[in-house]
Amino acid sequence: MMKLKISVYQSAEEKYIEKDVLAKYKFTDEDARISLIKEIIYDCGEYDDKLGLIRIVDDNKEDYLLKADNFELVENFRKAHCGTSFMNDKYI
Repeated sequence: MMKLKISVYQSAEEKYIEKDVLAKYKFTDEDARISLIKEIIYDCGEYDDKLGLIRIVDDNKEDYLLKADNFELVENFRKAHCGTSFMNDKYI
């Protein structure tokens, strides 16, 4: 199975880097004070299982580490790529 890739802008380095897309998530938090739009599906480039955080890539191709509770899993590529579940299957 071919891995999905996305170019993500790293402002500290002022360049784009390639990352694997591990999942797609729909933003569900209407009260959040961030620039994401509710009900829009975003790419996820990284998980932090212990802290319950996911790294979401926005429309400007920048990534942010955010609480997974504010998102609903739409599609999981990680399970297919490495055979492991994410956060005790809570978001699968």
